[in-house]
Amino acid sequence: MPSLYPTAHAERYDFGLPAFEMRGNQLYPTVHNEVHDYGLPAFEIRGTSVYPTIHNSVDDFGLPFYEIRGTQLYPTVHNSIDDYGLPTLDIRN
Repeated sequence: MPSLYPTAHAERYDFGLPAFEMRGNQLYPTVHNEVHDYGLPAFEIRGTSVYPTIHNSVDDFGLPFYEIRGTQLYPTVHNSIDDYGLPTLDIRN
């Protein structure tokens, strides 16, 4: 199952530990993710955009928060937490 690992540019997730696991088109926080509630999907993938779900109380619901470029997630302009233009998460199998 693919997991998302924080890059060196990620500010709110621990580097080197998987922050999310991908199940279908949803991203579930792992036990290493101290930001989002474990067990509930925090993000949903729609095409190349990643949107917060209703279970995500931290990020703005309804606006694309990340953009998938290859195997990395980049913050969109709607993401005021992560640095715009720098990859935040890596998708790894």
